[in-house]
Order: sequence, then C-alpha cells, then structure tokens
Amino acid sequence: MNNMLTLDEAMQYAEEYPFGSVQSILACEIRRLRDEVNGLTGSLDHAEKALKESRANDMAAMSWLADCRIASGDHGKRMLPEFVEYLRIMKQQRDELLAALKDAGFILDMLRTASNGEKRLYAKSFAGNTVHVSPVIKGIESAIAKAEAQS
Repeated sequence: MNNMLTLDEAMQYAEEYPFGSVQSILACEIRRLRDEVNGLTGSLDHAEKALKESRANDMAAMSWLADCRIASGDHGKRMLPEFVEYLRIMKQQRDELLAALKDAGFILDMLRTASNGEKRLYAKSFAGNTVHVSPVIKGIESAIAKAEAQS
C-alpha cells in the first residue's frame, strides 16, 4: 500500500495548518523549490535552443571559411591567423597591382598622344615596335573599373 502523497496533495495538506507551523514552512519551501525547478527547466530549454543556434552558426561559419579558402587558393594550408595575414597580403598586392595598372595606362596614353594633343591609335614602344594601343587601353580601363568596383 502506497501512503505517499502527490506534490499537490501535500501542498493542500500543509496549507491547512497555521502560518509558522512546520507544515506551512514546508509548504513555502515546496513552492520555492517548484518555482526554482520551473525556472531551471525554462533556462534549460533556452540553453538547448541557444546551443542548437550556435551549432548552426558554427556550421555556416565553417562553410563560409572553407569557401574563402578555396576562392583565395589557400585550400586549408594555413592556420586561421596565417590565413588572415595571407588575405591581408593579397589585398596589399592587389592594391599595388591596381596602382601599377593605372600608371601603365597613363604612360600608354602619353605614348599615343601626339605633340599636338591628338590621340593616335598606335604608339611606338621603347623597343621601337609599333603597338595598336586602343584595345590595350580599353582592357586596362576595364580592369581598373572592375577592380575599383570591388573595392
């Protein structure tokens, strides 16, 4: 035979006693513990949800990082701090190449400009060869525009 009371039955039984009695103190403690358990359950649910979201974010970040490694040609060769430095150096090299490309376009444009300011289709190279410069200048201008749009 089971003489154990449910929690609700114990609470009802304890509340019948006057305030300050052992039973009423037990009822207060039972209420406090019930609230604490309910709070922990809510906190646990919240923690589980946050953990799932965090894992999903971690997976997305790892996927993005892998894509960056492939796009940059690193393919996972470097540790993360080295990879960040590698990207910084790549950007610096890109900026230097863009500046050199702008300078080359400017020089090429100067070479094709006649003394009267008229733009010629051809220019003499330093080696003495004649070079059709219009498509070259258009290519340089296109490359510069693309690079600047990505900046």
